[in-house]
This record gives sequence, C-alpha cells and structure tokens, in this order.
Amino acid sequence: MSEEYDSRRKELYELNTEAWTPDYQYEVKGKLDSSLKKNTTFIKKVRTYINHDQYKGVITDILTTSLEKYLSEIIASLVEGLIKISKHDDIIAAVEVVSLLHQRFASKFTSPLLSNFLYILSNPDRQQLQQLSDQERDREEISRLSRQKNILRLLGEFNIVGIFRNLRDTTPELVPDEIMKRFGKASSESIITVMLKNILNFEIKSGNSLFIVSSYLKRFQHIFKDDNNDLLPPKVRQMIKNIFQLYSAEISNITVMLNDKVYGLKKRNIKASIRTGRILEENESELVKTEELFEKFKTGNELIASIFDIQLETINDRRDSISLDDMTNSVEVVKQKTEDEESVGYWGDIKEKNFYTKIPTLQELQEEYEERPSEELSDGEIVANLLQRLQVANDNDIDFMAIEFYRSNLLNKATSNRLLKFLIEDSDVNNLKYYTRFLKILEDPLQDVITTLRDYLDKGFRSQIYHNKLNFKNIFFFVELIKFKLVPSYVIFHKIRTLTLNIAASNNIDVLSVFYEHVGRFLLQEPEYKEFTLEMINLLREKKRSQSMTINEKLAINNLLLSINPPTINTIKTADRSVKLTDVEKYIQRLLKVELNERTANIISSEINKVDLRSNETFVVQCFSHPDLINYDNIHALAFVLKSVRKNIVIRTVDFLIENIIRGLEENDYRRNRIRMSHMKYLAELFNFKLVNFKFINAVLNKILCYGHPNNQPLPNNYSVKMDSADNYFRIQLCCLLLISIDTSANTIKRTRSKRGRSRGSRINKELLRTFFAFFQYYVFCKQQPVPVDLEFKLHDLFEKYGEIDGIERYESLGETLQKLKEIVEKKGLGAQDHFSDEDEDDDDDSEDEEIEEEDDDSDDDSEDEDEEDEEELLGDEAVAKVLSYKSTNSETGDDDDDDVNLDASVTRGDIDSRKRDTNKFADDLGKEFQKILTESYETNLKNVTLNTRHSIGNPVSIPQTKDESKITNGKLAFRLLTKNGNVAKKIELPSDAKFATSIIRERENRQRDKERIMKLALDMEN
Repeated sequence: MSEEYDSRRKELYELNTEAWTPDYQYEVKGKLDSSLKKNTTFIKKVRTYINHDQYKGVITDILTTSLEKYLSEIIASLVEGLIKISKHDDIIAAVEVVSLLHQRFASKFTSPLLSNFLYILSNPDRQQLQQLSDQERDREEISRLSRQKNILRLLGEFNIVGIFRNLRDTTPELVPDEIMKRFGKASSESIITVMLKNILNFEIKSGNSLFIVSSYLKRFQHIFKDDNNDLLPPKVRQMIKNIFQLYSAEISNITVMLNDKVYGLKKRNIKASIRTGRILEENESELVKTEELFEKFKTGNELIASIFDIQLETINDRRDSISLDDMTNSVEVVKQKTEDEESVGYWGDIKEKNFYTKIPTLQELQEEYEERPSEELSDGEIVANLLQRLQVANDNDIDFMAIEFYRSNLLNKATSNRLLKFLIEDSDVNNLKYYTRFLKILEDPLQDVITTLRDYLDKGFRSQIYHNKLNFKNIFFFVELIKFKLVPSYVIFHKIRTLTLNIAASNNIDVLSVFYEHVGRFLLQEPEYKEFTLEMINLLREKKRSQSMTINEKLAINNLLLSINPPTINTIKTADRSVKLTDVEKYIQRLLKVELNERTANIISSEINKVDLRSNETFVVQCFSHPDLINYDNIHALAFVLKSVRKNIVIRTVDFLIENIIRGLEENDYRRNRIRMSHMKYLAELFNFKLVNFKFINAVLNKILCYGHPNNQPLPNNYSVKMDSADNYFRIQLCCLLLISIDTSANTIKRTRSKRGRSRGSRINKELLRTFFAFFQYYVFCKQQPVPVDLEFKLHDLFEKYGEIDGIERYESLGETLQKLKEIVEKKGLGAQDHFSDEDEDDDDDSEDEEIEEEDDDSDDDSEDEDEEDEEELLGDEAVAKVLSYKSTNSETGDDDDDDVNLDASVTRGDIDSRKRDTNKFADDLGKEFQKILTESYETNLKNVTLNTRHSIGNPVSIPQTKDESKITNGKLAFRLLTKNGNVAKKIELPSDAKFATSIIRERENRQRDKERIMKLALDMEN
C-alpha cells in the first residue's frame, strides 16, 4: 500500500518544495471566512477529524477559512490530533492536510510544527523519571513510546514529501536543548537521520527504541530495499543504512547476551526448584521478562537485517552444545552400541520402549476403536466396572479402556475423586505401569487427577525421607510417572538431591537405589534430563569421597553408579589378567590349596621341602600368607607345613599376615569378615606350633582393640570412630576367636627348663593375660549394651576356658573393670596408656604363680634374658621380623627350636668414660629432639589422626621403662636408648634437671591425670 502512494508523494514533494521558496505565494480562491465560529470549529476538527473518512472536510475548511490569526492554536490542536494517528489511511490523510497547510502558510506554520515534533521525539529526562513512582513511570513510558512511534512515521512521511527538511527549518527557541546541543552542528543534515540517531542511542539495552523504529522500517522498507527508488536522496538513504548497520551490530551483541542470560536464569531456576522442590515465583517472573526482551531484540534485529541485507550470526541454544566433556568429573558414558541397542536405547526391549514412548492421542484412539453400544448402567456402575477392569489390565487393552473412559462423559469431580482414591489405595505394584499409561493417554482431561496424585506421592516421599518410613509402592508409582514424563524435572531432581545429600540417613540409600535402578539410565540419556542427572551423579561422587562415609556406604554408591551406567559386552575390554605359573609353582599351589588336609599334612610337609624354595620364595610366601584361600578346617595343617620350611619364609609369612590384619581393621568391610576370621585362626595356629610367642599374640590383641581410636584409647559409646563404632562388635569376635583357638594344654603353661639349666617362663604369660582380660572387658563395656546374644555366648566360652587362671574373672560393670585396671596400673607403676601395652617388664614376674627352681643361675644369663626382653620391648611393633630372624639363626646352630624366641643380645657399650664427659651436652640435644617429637605427636592427636606403620602391631608407648627406671636416684633419671642398628639398647643416666628428663617426668604426670579423668568419666556414665 505504501508503494502505491509513491506517485502522490512525488507530486506533494514538488508542491511542498516550491512552498519553501521565498517568492512563493499561495493563491486563495474567493473570500475567506474569518468568523470566530468558523475558526474555532476548524481548530476542533484538526484535533479529532484527521482521518481517511473526514479529512476532506478539513481540506475544504483550509481553502475557505481565514486561519492566520489562530495558527498557534491550530498547530497545538493539530499536534494533539497527529499523535493519535497510527493507521495507514489516516497517515495519508494527515499528509494531505499538513501539506496543504504548509503550502498556504509555509514557514509560519511548518517551523513551529517541526519544533513540536522534535519536542515529542526528544528523550525524557532521567532525573524526572526517577522522581515518579513505579506505576507512574510505567504509564509514562508506555505513553511516550506510543507517541514517538506515531510521530516518527509522520516525520518520515513529511520528510519524503518535502514538508520537513532539516534543523534550519525549526523555530530555535522551541527546539529541545538536548537536540540542539547534540545536533546543532549538523543543522543541514536530513531531519530524519538526526532523529533516528537520537532515538536509537537512548537506552538501547531496554529495547524501547526497537519498538519505535520497527514501525518506521516496516512502512518505508521498500524505499531502502530498492536502490532505484528516488523518494529519498541517495546520500540520505546510505546514511540511514549505515545507522542501522551499526545499530544491528549492537543489537546482535545484546541478543547474544540475553540468550546467555535466559540460559543462566533457566539453569538457576531449575537448580533453585531442585533445592526447594517448587517453582519460585520471583525467579520465574524474571525469566519471563528476560525471555520477552530476548524475543523483542531477536525479532527486531531480524527485521533490520532483512531490510538492509545484513548478515546475522546464528544464535545457538547453548543447551544443545553441552557435552559430557563440559561436565566436571562427569561419568564416561561413551559406548559402542549395536544396532539393537541403538533402536532400543535404555529400554529392556522394543516392546517396553513402545509401551512408554508411543502414546496415542485421543483422536487416534477414536479412529482406531469404534464406539460400541453400552449397557444401560448408572454412572457409578460404569466407573466401578472400569476400575475393576483396570486391576486386570494388560498391554493390549489399556488403550481401549482409556478411550472408553473418555467416551463415557464421566469426567467430573466425583469420578476424579473415585479414580484418585482407587489409584492411591490399590497395593498391586505390578499394575502401576498400566495405571500410569492410562493417565498419560488422558493427560489433558485428567490433569487435575494427575496433579493431585503427584502431590500426594510427593508429600509421601518427603515423609519417607525425613521420618524413616518406607512405602515402596509409592516410590514405584512415582518412578512410573517419571518414565511417562508426568513429573516436572525440578520435582524429580529435588528428590534425588535431597536423598544424595542425606545418603547416610536410614533408608535413603535404599530409596535412591530404587530411583537409579528403575530410571537412572532413562534420566541420563534423555536430553531434557541428562545435564542435571550428571550433576546429581557428580554430587554422589563427592559424597563418596567424604571421610565420614563408611566403606559399606561407599560400596553401595559404587553399585548405584553401576546401575546407572552398566558396562556393555562390546565396551568391556577384558584383559588377560591370569598369571602364568611355572610347573613348580603349579605343583606348590596344588599341594597347599587342593591336596592339603589333616591326613596329608606330613606328606605335603616333606614334599614342600624337596622343592627349591629359595628360588620360589615369593610365590611360596603368597601361598602361606592367604589362609582364606583354603578350607577353614585345613588352616591347622597349613601352619603345620609352615613350621617345616625355611625360617625366612616364616618371617615373611607372618609379616604379610600382620599387614592383612591391619588392613582389615582399616577397611572394616563386612564382606571380608570371613577372611579376617581365617587370619585370626591362622595366627592362633602359628602360636600353637611355637612360631610366635605370647608377647606377639598380646601385641596383636591390643592392636585389634585400640587401632583407630584417638590416642589408642577406646572410650565408652564413642560413635565418632567410624572404623570401630560403638555398635560394631566384630573386633570382640576376632579376639575371642584368637584366644579360644590358642592351645592352653598343660605343656604350654607349665614352666620348662632351658638347656642352660635355667627355669623358663610359661608360653602363655599369665601376667600379660590378666592385664589383657581386664582391658578386654573394659573394651566390651565401651560398646553399646547389651551385646548381641551370639557374642555373649562366645564371651562365656572364652571366660570358661581361661577362668581357671588366677586373677582372670568376669566383671559385672564398667566401674568394676576400671577399678581393676587402676589396681594393675598402680601395681606396675605404668602410665595411663601403658596398662594395656604389650611390654612385659620382667619374666621373673611369673614367680607369683610358680617358684623358680634355681635361684642361683648365672647372673650373666639373667642379664642376657633381661636384655632380650628389653630389646623386644624397645623395638615395639617392628620387632617381629628381627626376633624371628634371630630364631632362624639360633635354630641353624642347634639351639632349642621349641622354646620361645631368644635374643643373644651382646651389647656394645663403647667408651663409657668418654660418654660420661659428654652427658650434659647429649642430654640437652636429645631433649630438644624429643620435645619436637612430643609437639608433633600432640598436634597429630588434636586432629584424631592415627599414625599407621607397616608393622604396627603393638600399642604406642612413649618411653619403655622398667620399675627401677621410674624413680630418680642420686639426682639422675635412668633411660634405655635404642641405637641406629636396631639391636642394641644402651642404658644412660641423665641429670633430673635436664630438659629431656624434665619433659619425661611432666609427661608421666599428664598421663596419670588423663587416666584418672577417663576413669572418672566412665564411672559417671555408668552411675
């Protein structure tokens, strides 16, 4: 329509241009009416009657009325009327009217009119806008945009037809200061380009300028597209094109920014919804406004680009470009899929996939199933019949039942309530998928039912999470709704996130397992859910790395991850992990793992020693170090065979066995309980065959009880130690098994005479045993009471076995146990943490049970035995391998193999006189180093960090000492110093005022105070 008007525009351009000439004079035909009434009527007409239907009357009045005296009023009324013009035909009428007024009055009329136009098109004062209220500001903005849109189109028309040319045609005192300051130097420039610059540069990010110029471009687009169109001078047309090219580039940048903002807001809103389980209204409102602004910019820019032939960059939705590589710690799900997997996807088979994905519309079902004549039944009977049939529905008839229900015209509140009650109360989980498909087909008419059901399940879900109750039927129903996409994504992931964050709570991991097992792969591979599913998986992985998680919980999380992303046959690259054994190794393996039993033990022992064990030592040690790989009843035979092999193999076997015992304490994996029990049985058999002594057994027992506890001190009802919480009784079972399996027959407890004619101590050290049983009962009372019945039976058997030994009795309370421990500590003069250690201060203590037959033994022999025991005490946990190596050496020289391990301790004293001269200097240096060790140990204990070493089988003792070393004699304090070679203990005396000695005395006092505090605490808890 605008193109058809071009010829008339050219005619008007000629007439209006001529009116600007100084000599131009408009010829009036006839006498003009100058009456007030006629002029007043005309003023009213230009305000309201400038439209396509009535503008001709206005033109007649212009030709017949004398208007010169009232030009100012006419201009004001005319502007008021022009502001309202928006239709094409009305714009044409306005051009005709204004052109005629311009031709008649020229600059007297046109200059004030242009000034009024510029005032309307000028930008508002921001300070004035800020003074308005929000509602007033919004109303003013809407009104301003409407006025400027209409006036800009008229300005364009008036410029084309030659009415408005440039700023020189204005009345300067009426032009807004803003425009004169910015464009005063461009007064000769086309008025349309000046005003386009002014409008387009104002608050460009608001998008308001797009609203104004869009209508202008739509009206005059043919002028800019057609290079041959001469309505505008080429220079003006090129300038307008340049303006819009720059404007388009800026709009493109803003559009990209808004696209990113929309994406960010959507992501933020979904995360917020996942956290809260509901849609936040304020967030959704901001998203809607941003989306509307984005669409405004995108549409406006596309219009500009189409008119001026501008190439726009494609704005891609960032959600489509998200890949697994972009996700931090994301799950690797890249798989080679077969053709069947491609077609079926994550569904079990094609039938299941069609059931959940191919949902017919009601129109399709109406065309497929013809309507059958129904029996004359009441509405209630029809609904009852339908619900009864729903209970026995299957894949073939559920669709027909859905369309039948739809045709029954029973979609009312009563029927909806009855259907909802049926869905909630029916307990058959096998029918849930049919009910859900039924709802999916009728999603539109049953939207209220679906929403109410979903809210009910959601509410029940929250109750299950926070109140430790499980209703798997509701969980399965919720899962089925997810598969049919009847649950909003934020509700789904709110549940998963809440369960993951509280995974350690009761039943949460079970509920989460149901989720991931049934819809994990569905959520991971559906594009609309994949991103947030990956985030939930990453959150689950973070929880797995938490130090507060137990090994069982971590294993459960691993199973969850496997259920989401199970390996496929085509992707698993099975590496050949089987180790190729030599013939000799196969023979050894066959003997120890297959042929070994009680009857064949002697034969196999002989056959094993015929093999070259030295060259196959590592493999032999591996076979002997894993009693869990043979029949439990054959562990005794395995220990029997081990006794006959080279002592170096025995040492390494015991070394590996202790490592496995410590690892079992660290992992605390219930799945390895049988293996850990076999280790205890094997260790007992090693003692029975005299491969280890009782000090070794005592050290292991104490390590089992104390390992992992702060400062190696178990406390009553301490649930903070994850590897040995107060409701975990397995360590008690380990100790019971080890002690019950030890042979306590007469030959192991009687005193024997050594080859040197000296009475030897019993194989079971009664004093150590009494101390351990007291501490063992304290440990039992530290656990949650009462202990399980089966464990109570084991404790009964244990005390029945050892009850005949004097001093071993079962105590009835924690207080009684602590009192006994206190007596032991006071009797031995030990520190607070030493009463359960593995140091036996002197084998001569056994004289309390039996008299030593020969009291006049060589003092050198006694000293030698004392040095042997002292050295083992000093070496502590790492003594085992060295002690066994000494035993191996002695056995080769013909010493007694059946006796306990002996140490031939020949201590090299060095130059004693020289050392005495340097005692003070040495004491200071040693004191500094020991103070550093104490500081580090104190900081470590503050953090409850347990130091684990490879051969850590004894309990940490600050400074081993005997009774005579615990007192200050002649102003000096005695110590034993372990030298670097690990085999020599040197006795030194330091001044009691030396820093090192002072710190030791202070440490003893602190230990005693700590012990008394712990005992008082335990007694208070019991009382």
